[in-house]
Amino acid sequence: MLLVLAARLLVRVDAAAALQRSMARSLAGREPTTAAEWQQVMRIGHATATGGAWVVDRKRPCLPIALATQGLLARLGFRAVVRLGVGRSGNTIEAHAWVECGGRCIVGKPEQTLVALH
Repeated sequence: MLLVLAARLLVRVDAAAALQRSMARSLAGREPTTAAEWQQVMRIGHATATGGAWVVDRKRPCLPIALATQGLLARLGFRAVVRLGVGRSGNTIEAHAWVECGGRCIVGKPEQTLVALH
């Protein structure tokens, strides 16, 4: 939960720098290969999403939670990528962040109406 709070503060101060560090981390590490590793990865995603819900802005929770999840996975040696998606809903632009590891969504289910940025 503390890592999610730190990510929230970092996003408020300098979101561009936070995303840059996230991109650099996503180049290193390995994909989970065993069932035990996948279970560990999924537990981390669940823990950051659940704990993060207590410390993030309820209107914009996805980016700090995604950054914290990716940071934890990177510390354990796993390659995880923060994905960003954007779309329109009427006159407003919506955005969302989620984390993928080994081609699977770990936290922040991607929404079908958004276009993923690569």
